[in-house]
Amino acid sequence: MSRDLCWLTPDRDADIAVARFLNDFTGRDRVDAIHLVLTQLRVRTEPDRVLACELAWEIHAGAYWSQLQDSQGHPYESEEATSAKCSGSARGGPRTSVSRSVAC
Repeated sequence: MSRDLCWLTPDRDADIAVARFLNDFTGRDRVDAIHLVLTQLRVRTEPDRVLACELAWEIHAGAYWSQLQDSQGHPYESEEATSAKCSGSARGGPRTSVSRSVAC
């Protein structure tokens, strides 16, 4: 199977499809199959990661964070708080820049 073409779909059940796919392999073949799945996941998610980095940079460069509010309508306390909440990294501890919080 080609590594250049992403065969994983964006469906929520992709984990089931991957498990089913991997069930057919053992030993060294399973190692290669896992590597193929990891490569396909990267191909599937890379465009979203790039877009997230570009948008995070725009929020940082324009100082837009101070104009944003959380889901309860409260203003964010800092750029780091905005970045952590928007990038889903709030569980990862304090962040020191937007670019690091979205792993750019």
